[in-house]
Amino acid sequence: MHVRAFFLEQTQIDYIESLQSQHGPIKRVFDHDRNVSRRDFMMAAWIPETDSQFAIFLDCHTLLSVNFLEYAEQTVSAYLAKKRSGAASKVFGISLHNARFDSVHGVPWNPPILPNSPYLLQFPQTHGMIADPIRWNEFREWYLTANRNPLLPNSRTNRWNTETSFDKHLIKFIYVHGLAMVCSNFRSGKSLISQQEEGLVSLGPSTRNNAVLLNIDTKKNNQTRIFFHKFPAINQLSVVNMYFQPVKSIQDLQNPVNPGSFEKCTLLLSTYDRFETLLDRIYHYELFPHLDRIIVVWNHQTVKPHFTVSKKLFVPTIKFPTSKKRNEDTAMTRGFWRKIPEYQFSIPIHVLPQSKNSLNNRYFPYPQIQTDCMISMDDDFDYPYEHLAYGVSLFQGDFFNHAVGFKHMGRSHKRKADGTLQYSTNIENGTSILLPTGLVFHRKYLSMYTSALPQQIRNLVDSVMNGEDIVFNLMVSNATQSCPAVVNLTAPGIQMPGLWNKPKHFETRSQCLDQVVKEFFGGVNPLRFSKRYFQGVDGFGMTPAVEDLECIPLFKI
Repeated sequence: MHVRAFFLEQTQIDYIESLQSQHGPIKRVFDHDRNVSRRDFMMAAWIPETDSQFAIFLDCHTLLSVNFLEYAEQTVSAYLAKKRSGAASKVFGISLHNARFDSVHGVPWNPPILPNSPYLLQFPQTHGMIADPIRWNEFREWYLTANRNPLLPNSRTNRWNTETSFDKHLIKFIYVHGLAMVCSNFRSGKSLISQQEEGLVSLGPSTRNNAVLLNIDTKKNNQTRIFFHKFPAINQLSVVNMYFQPVKSIQDLQNPVNPGSFEKCTLLLSTYDRFETLLDRIYHYELFPHLDRIIVVWNHQTVKPHFTVSKKLFVPTIKFPTSKKRNEDTAMTRGFWRKIPEYQFSIPIHVLPQSKNSLNNRYFPYPQIQTDCMISMDDDFDYPYEHLAYGVSLFQGDFFNHAVGFKHMGRSHKRKADGTLQYSTNIENGTSILLPTGLVFHRKYLSMYTSALPQQIRNLVDSVMNGEDIVFNLMVSNATQSCPAVVNLTAPGIQMPGLWNKPKHFETRSQCLDQVVKEFFGGVNPLRFSKRYFQGVDGFGMTPAVEDLECIPLFKI
């Protein structure tokens, strides 16, 4: 048994070396360089030499019970040292630390099982972790080719700094491979590994007949010596998945649905008949590294797209400029100048002609969508990659339930003297509405808009040919009971005529806002004003959290 300790003070090292093991005295075999990040240290600290060699990972946040080595040896014998087949093959390791916090949702948590009963938890506890050597080697090999920013769908752990976070990689590996860790769940919240600030934690005697722990010694030097006499089989343990939800068996952890759905985004590009500018937009966005594909929503019924898309992806050999015009040589390499043009792009492009010219088409859950992250875009804006990437990072980090957009696309509302709501472009007092250009949101809202909203709302949008974005903002604000997340960055627009310069455009939008709130939201306006605009990460390299929003509450008409 190897004890891998990092960032420890000398007193902690002395304490560990004073403990006794049935395999002999404990001695230091590895010194940690404090200039090395936790992620890099964890990956390099241990390379198993045999399948029967194990390691315990400790750090300076942990305080140790005198029993922790004894318990570690017995749990390894019970769960890791036997034939690794069936349910046992799905065990990544053992946790000596009690799980008491749900990091996915950012809330306190208690295991939904009896105290002192071991259970399987998919979310890894890396403080006090005993890793199985086979699984550890598999993880190290996976890490070499893994995405450098591994993300867990709909999880607050995505905010963690990828440059230093070892846990983000381990979380994704365990999630993708359907693994779990054995946790002890000792009573009274105590554990063999503790993050309490003072005193060494020891285990008290068990008073339950069905407890795993058996106290056979009396107190000695204010410590209680315990022995572990019964460990249920793996397939008898309760199982909790990565999202801290109970499931029937460890087999239910296998084959997660599209585990990479959070690492890329789908761009929904709405257009009517702007053929040339459409190609410029596709050429601008196709090399955006966060994109999985682009879906062009073609709304014209009589004019069809003037091109087809090749099934063969284009692999760029040069770095293309991001300006709207390409030089002729570059154009010719893309199959540009053909009589019947067929274009190659570096990511999948789906041009979807619509049976009806409707603004509701912008929010349809097209079957070609493979990601949770959606970016809504019009054909008259070229967002700088770094600006759009920051908006995506906010969504992935902690705003996957919110609408994320840009300040220059912010709008607001106000209540007039007669009690009606008025749409406004003035955001001096905050942003309550985000226009759908550069808007980042979860694909679940596509289904909500198309299927959950009353058909009368979508009919209203069609009748006035306006207001789909207002309805969308109302819907998201109502779902989150919060305000939008606004990025204080801009993007250059291309001056072209659109719906915004039609007569009575703003009057129509005000009427739409007022009618939808009165008729479909019971007179309660769910829109809230966002007063804080985001533009960067904090000192720990983390993106802002939902708690960082400054929302002004809703009001009634």
